[in-house]
Amino acid sequence: MTRSILATTTAIATLVATSFAFAAENSVSDLQGNSPAVTEGGQDNTVGSTENTSDLVTKRFGIGESEYDATRMAMSEEQYDALNASIGADFMTNEGKVLGMIEDVTIDAQGNPNLEVELNDDTKIDAELLVITLLPESIVLKEGKIFIDTSEDNLYLQAQDGSKADDETRTTVIVM
Repeated sequence: MTRSILATTTAIATLVATSFAFAAENSVSDLQGNSPAVTEGGQDNTVGSTENTSDLVTKRFGIGESEYDATRMAMSEEQYDALNASIGADFMTNEGKVLGMIEDVTIDAQGNPNLEVELNDDTKIDAELLVITLLPESIVLKEGKIFIDTSEDNLYLQAQDGSKADDETRTTVIVM
């Protein structure tokens, strides 16, 4: 019986040692072959080792909606098209002053468009981003462009009462 236990123990020890040796032998090649930065034989994998840089253009242009939907949007198709075309354009008051650039247009739960304007440093409004919610009656088209009849002073006063984001760099106002 001692001989059986000894033989069984030896067989188990041999199997374990062989498994470890096999795993150690293959782990180096597996590491090289499966690594995104290294291919079989230790060659650099140019696809897997490409770094992500912030130089890539990640801005998307156009409203986050793929097409006009009259059942969800509180605007006409012409207004939708004009808002979509306004992304990347200057945001100008009725006085002719450029307050910043329209960075994005989103649609809120009520179907109203929100203009996200990255403000210039020389504006009165103490924020980096001004989100302007447009109610349907405030969207006026002139020559295919959106015209909002408001001044910098009016937006400044609304921004004082408007909601601020937690970091106070984003202010939301409603234009009626």
